[in-house]
Amino acid sequence: MNVAVLGGSFNPVHYGHLALAETVLRTLDYDVVVFVPTNQSPFKTSPEGATSRDRVDMLMAAISGNPRFMVDDCEIKRGGLSYTIDTILDIERRYQCEKKIGLLLGDDHLGAFHRWKSADLLAQKADLLLATRINTEINDFPYPYRAISNPQIPISSSQVRSAIREGAAWTHLVPPGVAHIIRDRGLYAPEYGGSSSVSASLIALIEDLARAWLPQNRFLHSKNVAVLSAQLCRRYGMDEKQGYLAGIAHDMCKAWTPDAIMKLASLDGLPINSVEHNKPELMHGRAAAVYLQAYHGLENQSLLQALRMHTFGGPAMEPLAKIVYIADKIEPLRMGIEPSLRIACRTDSLPVLFAKVVSQTLLYLKQRGKLLTEESEAMLAELRQEGLL
Repeated sequence: MNVAVLGGSFNPVHYGHLALAETVLRTLDYDVVVFVPTNQSPFKTSPEGATSRDRVDMLMAAISGNPRFMVDDCEIKRGGLSYTIDTILDIERRYQCEKKIGLLLGDDHLGAFHRWKSADLLAQKADLLLATRINTEINDFPYPYRAISNPQIPISSSQVRSAIREGAAWTHLVPPGVAHIIRDRGLYAPEYGGSSSVSASLIALIEDLARAWLPQNRFLHSKNVAVLSAQLCRRYGMDEKQGYLAGIAHDMCKAWTPDAIMKLASLDGLPINSVEHNKPELMHGRAAAVYLQAYHGLENQSLLQALRMHTFGGPAMEPLAKIVYIADKIEPLRMGIEPSLRIACRTDSLPVLFAKVVSQTLLYLKQRGKLLTEESEAMLAELRQEGLL
């Protein structure tokens, strides 16, 4: 295996780093690029705003799914000041490469390269791969090198950090997985650390699964339900992340076989009504709730209830369950929806909006000769008792 090494603080890693690594793989004879996050540069202060664990996690998220990118945390494990020559000798020993290791350098490092520890030995041990960052041509560099014709992407880690601190747009500068970690951990700006019981990383994982498991039209529906659920949560003063996760997950098991849905859903220990028994695929929401609880450790009972009850509804629904029920029934891709219901999302209280959507939905089912479940009947009785129907 022939490797090129790209070192740096990666605080955070951004698209400029990835573009440079991809250019090396596309234009030079290397099998992989190894990203090596520094512990402490001899020429820079300690990385601000993120721990070494944060920086390694962001790197791993950034390269997820790419079979030619690796992360090596040898400098962090060594501790202390990070010297590139020590890293190159260590990687040379452990990787047993067929040819010299490639070492990626930006042209902004050239002026100080002679001050690097064992610079002469480093230039012998590694092929220096010089990328353009600030200059258009390289002059007066005394060591052998290969110039890389890399794309000029005007992004720096300090620019990303500044944008986050200042509340400017920044998510377009880093891969989505990196943005999720920054948000979940409140990196670079404390106010980004939310109090939500669900993380952006979990949401992204479940959304990826839903997209993989569902046909396109069903996933588009789920995405719309997620967005509308989040908007309704915002309007009613609730956690938007919970609304989005419940919306994106509500149909994630819908394309499974009826037997698979029945097998997983029945693990919740709840009764199976006659409609579900005859048509197990209607238990897909219950299956999704079991899946999230069993395989992802989700214990948020309001969110789990929202998944279980989005199909039939039922008595004692919590606000989040009502919101997902509403969004599922009237999201923009649904045809034949009364425009007044979508307007009511902006004007009515949650109980009134919920009652209107329930009334229209059950009327639709009755007109088509569909039997109502005991849960739906109980929901109707509850709404009548509350004077909402």
